Amino acid sequence: MGDLMTAAASLGLAIGTKYAAALLAVPFAVAVVATAAIATPERLRPRRLAAAGAVSVLLATGGFWYVRNLWLTGNPFYPVATLGLPGLYDRGDMRAWIYHLPLSDLRAFGEMWVAAGIGFSLAGLAALLFASRELEAPVTLALLALFWCAIPYQESRFLFSAFGVVAVALGRTATRSTVVLVRYALLVALGGAVLESPALPERWWPALAVPLGVAAALVWEHLPARAGRPIAGLTALVFVGCSSLALASGLARYRAADPSYEIGSGIDDAWAWFRANVRGTRIAYTGTNLAFPLTGRDLSNRVAYVNIAGAPGDRLHDFARRIPPSGRASTAEPAPYRDGASFAVWLRNLRAARAEVLFVAALDATVVRNVEADDDGFPVERAWADAHPDLFPLRYQSPDARVYGITPP
Repeated sequence: MGDLMTAAASLGLAIGTKYAAALLAVPFAVAVVATAAIATPERLRPRRLAAAGAVSVLLATGGFWYVRNLWLTGNPFYPVATLGLPGLYDRGDMRAWIYHLPLSDLRAFGEMWVAAGIGFSLAGLAALLFASRELEAPVTLALLALFWCAIPYQESRFLFSAFGVVAVALGRTATRSTVVLVRYALLVALGGAVLESPALPERWWPALAVPLGVAAALVWEHLPARAGRPIAGLTALVFVGCSSLALASGLARYRAADPSYEIGSGIDDAWAWFRANVRGTRIAYTGTNLAFPLTGRDLSNRVAYVNIAGAPGDRLHDFARRIPPSGRASTAEPAPYRDGASFAVWLRNLRAARAEVLFVAALDATVVRNVEADDDGFPVERAWADAHPDLFPLRYQSPDARVYGITPP
């Protein structure tokens, strides 16, 4: 019962992260139900209690969001229009969007698999072959099929669940003493990942701490057998101690380091300036959906998107309700919340949010398809702020971002 409740809670947390996770959770749910049916003694008959507990945990974790969406919008999967329920775009719109890959493009599939690391990929495939009689192999195959055939956007992040199962297969296979070569496959994979990491010079200690920790675990496994040999046992203890100190030191250095955010574009510099100069402030942002870097160290900034149309508290479904069915845009990234925008409405909503700093980013090339931008790629908020320097004094500028102060009323 405890295992079943733990599995239900894990699945509930997973499906609450993203709609795609609800689909990817199916193989795990099937495995859980099958395992529980086999492991449960018939005389106990706890199925009704277990089912009730599993449902309650699912609803108490990620399932809450689906119930909330159903209550607010009439569709648990909003804004995706499915099962005849209302939404802003449907599966056809998503498959026609730029993130969908043709099913025949197996080269892209292979590139995404190998992106996890050459060592991890090869060791994982070997582990799946050795663990073919276990659950890991069929669950991984099911996840890969769902990822490539059922999810409209074939992006590598949706492979993370499959990579997790492969890691479990690696761990299970590594514990089999009869498989000598695969026994250290996990250590080889992690070592390869360290060598492949482009951030190795900057984060040397955290990267090295992982394989050192694994090596320490392997040494610890053989420690009891060597306890009778004083020199070997002492050597093993020293190695474990040094590895543990290295791991602790690496974690301490990582926690003390500046939590920088980089995506490889000019906005990285704007984020760095923002992190160094803005703290404990209410932030209004626009032009990007990557708002987390604006929260600053210790999450001291309160960050929110402020509407330029509608009421301060309006959400996506509130704007969508005002669109007639014939007026729905055939796109997977609609922006009804920007239709009918005005400076007066925006300023009112900024005051209602008590915003103190404005962050305006240049729009991504994909977003420009649906959101109006100027010649430099900025949304209209930049022109409004530049036109009212008394209300929005400029504090930082670059080709990719602007930061303004907001004068109190």
